[in-house]
Amino acid sequence: MHTIGEFSRLTSLSVKTLRFYHEKGLLVPSVVDQESGYRYYDSRNLDTARVVSRLRHLEFPIAEIMGMLKELDDDADILEFLRRRHDVLTQRVQNDRELLKT
Repeated sequence: MHTIGEFSRLTSLSVKTLRFYHEKGLLVPSVVDQESGYRYYDSRNLDTARVVSRLRHLEFPIAEIMGMLKELDDDADILEFLRRRHDVLTQRVQNDRELLKT
């Protein structure tokens, strides 16, 4: 188990961001001490934090990430989703280039 400060250092996510993600239900700690409110994270949270961080860097909205995490079971599913998303965006760029030519 890691305290929120330790987890912040491990994931490079700020404590403020971790609290925000918890409030939104995106990255829920493994344990929250009922008396102190302290949040504790485990190795499963590390995997989720890694995925969330990368998706946020790709500018995915939080709501969309939440939906992905609920629907997709493992990294292979997420990669397939990202491949499909890449294909859609590539097609959109090609369409925009064609539009600019005309």
